[in-house]
Amino acid sequence: MDAPRRPPSRLPPVPHALRGTGRIGVFERDLRTGAGRWDAGMFALHGLDPAQGTPSLDEALSYAHEDDVERLRQFHAHVRATGQPRADIRFRLRRRDGVVRHVRSYVDVHFDDDGTPVLVRGVLIDETETAAEAQAARERSAELERAVDLADITVWRIDLATMRLHFSTSGGAVRGAAPPPDGVPLDEVRATIHPDDRAAVAAAFEQAVRGDAPVDVIARYRRSDGSWRTLLTRRVAARDAAGRATQLHGVSIDLTELVAERENAARLAERLALITDAAGIGLFSRDVDTGEMWWNVPNLELHGLLHDDAAPSWAEFVERFVHPDDRQRVLAEAAQADRSGRPVRHHDYRVRTADGRERWIYSWAGREERDGRRYAFGVNVDVTDRHVAEAERRERERLEQAGRAQAALLARVSHELRTPMNAVLGFADLLSADAGGALSPAQAEHVARIRQAGRHLLSLIDDLLELAAVDAADRVPQWEAVSLASVAAQALPWVATLAAQHGVRVEAPARLGGTVRADARWLLQVASNLLTNAVKYNRRGGWVRLESRKRTRDGQRQCAIVVRDSGRGLSAEQRARLFQPFERLGVEREGIAGNGIGLAIARRLVERMGGSIEVDSTPGEGSEFCVWLPAAAAAPKASASMPPPAVDTAPGALEPLSVLCIEDNEVNRALLEGLFGLRPQLRLRTAVDGADGLAQAFADPPDVVLLDMQLPDLHGHEVLRRLRADPRTVDCTVIGLSANVLPDDIRAALDAGCDDYWTKPIDVTRFLTGIDALIQRRAGGADTTL
Repeated sequence: MDAPRRPPSRLPPVPHALRGTGRIGVFERDLRTGAGRWDAGMFALHGLDPAQGTPSLDEALSYAHEDDVERLRQFHAHVRATGQPRADIRFRLRRRDGVVRHVRSYVDVHFDDDGTPVLVRGVLIDETETAAEAQAARERSAELERAVDLADITVWRIDLATMRLHFSTSGGAVRGAAPPPDGVPLDEVRATIHPDDRAAVAAAFEQAVRGDAPVDVIARYRRSDGSWRTLLTRRVAARDAAGRATQLHGVSIDLTELVAERENAARLAERLALITDAAGIGLFSRDVDTGEMWWNVPNLELHGLLHDDAAPSWAEFVERFVHPDDRQRVLAEAAQADRSGRPVRHHDYRVRTADGRERWIYSWAGREERDGRRYAFGVNVDVTDRHVAEAERRERERLEQAGRAQAALLARVSHELRTPMNAVLGFADLLSADAGGALSPAQAEHVARIRQAGRHLLSLIDDLLELAAVDAADRVPQWEAVSLASVAAQALPWVATLAAQHGVRVEAPARLGGTVRADARWLLQVASNLLTNAVKYNRRGGWVRLESRKRTRDGQRQCAIVVRDSGRGLSAEQRARLFQPFERLGVEREGIAGNGIGLAIARRLVERMGGSIEVDSTPGEGSEFCVWLPAAAAAPKASASMPPPAVDTAPGALEPLSVLCIEDNEVNRALLEGLFGLRPQLRLRTAVDGADGLAQAFADPPDVVLLDMQLPDLHGHEVLRRLRADPRTVDCTVIGLSANVLPDDIRAALDAGCDDYWTKPIDVTRFLTGIDALIQRRAGGADTTL
């Protein structure tokens, strides 16, 4: 018998790349004597000092984890008994310092000529990091499974080759039975679908197999206990390299408890969309040194490429896809991250896709080094909608700021234009109303021309401001049920004098039928404008008729107030330009008063109320304007009120009414003094600013305060606040008197505590009527609060 082969005198060398890493060791053990040899790596793995020498087999086994010792002994016994030349085992090693490492041992067994094992030689490899990564992966998988269960989501797939459906574990709760590991025949599942829903589910199946987009369907399924569950399901096809559908992947959410709550169902559908859309997040990697890139399919789609297109190189990506304005930033940030090894976070940039679209991409990219090569890897998400929404938000803010600036400008322009007009019209009216100074016929005509020109200019100012303000976002209709009869009752008297001057007959039924949902003031403004135009552009001896109509359009009941006339009519070309601001269709050369703004305002007001204006006209015969608005239930009738008793306003009949006028404009003060001269029953005092007015009011509290809202030292609101805060003036009647005529200004003054608000230029007749009303209230025993 030959002598047994002797083991080599030296251990095989460790590969150069692994030297000094402390992750691999080489050993051998003589099975006859038990003697062994370890290299430095083995001592390092066990945390031992090489000077102590190689430990015996039993001592070496003592470093194995207590739970693995017996399995390790069985492994050694198995190697000896079976005569296998090679074997490997994984176990845990507890170092002398107590640290536990996961290792794997590969052994070669040497035999003598009789087949008796005499020598074991092998390597021990530290797999602790790999084991930790595997454990983390298992934990992540378990967490994902728990998250899916907590979200009450069932994940499933259909194998199109076997036509079997495989559920996640949560699928059993929906079916009422645990899902078998080999899946369920598809026909068996289809048999549980409600008969009324089977066609929809089958169609969704076919649509998903034919296309690439996700397909949703809601259907009812019968559980094993006979109850029905309503499920929202989404499926999408997975395809092989040839493009053939091989599987359908899907998710389900149980909507049984929420089918009656459409809003909650919509939120669940959105959540489902978010979950499934997560599969569409773009993934990429890049070799930092070569620029070679890898993209997944969603990333290809994100850039407008086809599924089988190759990913571009880094240089091609930057040149072809990154927006020119973002290239330098993208290159600089990527270069800095490549040098530092730190990830690039919150990195938004624009791309131009292969099909020419511009998209915003959010990109996160990490850095790592593998096998001596540097890589960048990360995700891309389409955030175009977020940027579009942000741009829209900034545009809304810009428009709102511009609207506020426009409102401030309108208020200022109104005040600056109406203040001098107050003097022009006021003194002209005062000249006409002052019975003490008789005017010659020529003078009276001159005054009348001043008033006519001033009123026209004031009308133009008001129309311009109205046109600019009608589309203001904060100007909303004051909705109510408006009787067309009430609109006619208010509008017809306004045009009666104008109709008499033009020799036009205005006709209307005794009571106009119909009630609409509208803003009463806006509708009256529209009706008055249409009636005025029908009279102005009519012929002498002509007629104007006011009517109402009803109809149903798109299932909605509507009512219309109709203005018909026998005037000159309009051609098709004129009707096309009818509602353009300042368009007078050539009649400006005929001397007919007007500025061409009224119809533009009327249409905008009607549209703001959800209605429309329809025009029918024949040249030489006349026109018809129909204002259609949503019908409303008739408003309850108001009870009739008794007229106020007549009051003697002759001099001496009443105790003088004390009036304090706070007005900084000298001309306006002079005008008011002239107007109050027509009412001896009043005692007027004037103040030139807010401080002067407050001092006079506190010293001798008046009955009425006429308060200009634009004072040089204090705003009218501040003067009003101090008057209301002082017990001496808290009960005074305070009337705002201002050239600020915008609705917001008037509303703000009334909300601040004004009892009424009178506008400039002062209409003498209306002003004196208002003053007389105060006198009457005083005479009737009531206070003067309006």
